[in-house]
Amino acid sequence: MVNGEADTRNAVEAAYERFRRLLGDDVGYIHGSLPESAKTETIEKMKSGQIKLLVASTVIEVGVTFPGLTLMVAVSPEHFGVAQLHQLRGRVARKGGRGFFIMYLPSPIKQSASSRLRLLTACNDGFVLAEKDAESRGYGDLSLEGERQSGATRPLFFGLSLTRGEIEAGAVQAGLIPAQQ
Repeated sequence: MVNGEADTRNAVEAAYERFRRLLGDDVGYIHGSLPESAKTETIEKMKSGQIKLLVASTVIEVGVTFPGLTLMVAVSPEHFGVAQLHQLRGRVARKGGRGFFIMYLPSPIKQSASSRLRLLTACNDGFVLAEKDAESRGYGDLSLEGERQSGATRPLFFGLSLTRGEIEAGAVQAGLIPAQQ
């Protein structure tokens, strides 16, 4: 994502226009601001092969399958979360065979973003990725009224700071999750 819905829409439509000038009518685009009917029509055209190249926002992250998709390029992936990139990567080669997920960095990025992207190149397991991402960003506010989704964990009880292992042990004891073998 760039800086919000309007920026994303503008970036997708600008990229679409550039590709359309080069490649003609084999190009389509999709983003969250389009009417549902336009999104559905574009998805069907991509599935049927009428569209060979689709410029898209993360609206295709979950719930959309393009069985013949063998290549996806994520532009400026440092703006995406680990889970988003993992979901996008999972859209590729769903029918089997070889697929390629390219993370294109048009400009230098911070070390923290580089570490996050390297994690994706080293691991395909969504659970491991989520755990490592939470460890690096922090678990956030785990209290019932918690709103922060990352950062330092706020103690649940005054003066008591819990580790991830202690939280898991408590969840197992309370019957909220099964014990690991």
